[in-house]
Amino acid sequence: MEKKAPPPFNTFPSSAKKGIVFLLLAWASHFLFIYIFFEAFGVEFGKELWLQQSIIALVVCFFTIRVRNWARVLSIVCSVMIIVLYLFVTALFFKSRIDFAVHGAANAILFSLSTFFLFLKDTSDFFKLHSPRWGKSKSEKK
Repeated sequence: MEKKAPPPFNTFPSSAKKGIVFLLLAWASHFLFIYIFFEAFGVEFGKELWLQQSIIALVVCFFTIRVRNWARVLSIVCSVMIIVLYLFVTALFFKSRIDFAVHGAANAILFSLSTFFLFLKDTSDFFKLHSPRWGKSKSEKK
């Protein structure tokens, strides 16, 4: 595996920058929603859930910023699942707790924007170009 440092953030294509910024905002908003949700219902936030969510967020965000293509793909997959969750939350609380519905919709939008920008061809090509390669390079195989 060739080892190389990720390129500086200011050299990322615009779509990759936007995808990463929306990803960070989405995760921050997600944690805020979880905190507000558990506080509103007086339920203690379980350590296991907190640890699980934190590890997922840290791994996905850290390695996406480090331009690892597998992290970009994992980010897209996680975001799609979270979007479905927040669409359900928005529908569930639309009439009873409009604050939860609005925050849930905002989270769905943030994760959707992140997914959109990380899925674009420019971003995909950039990540594939700068991600470390495992095994032999094409020139070594000849």
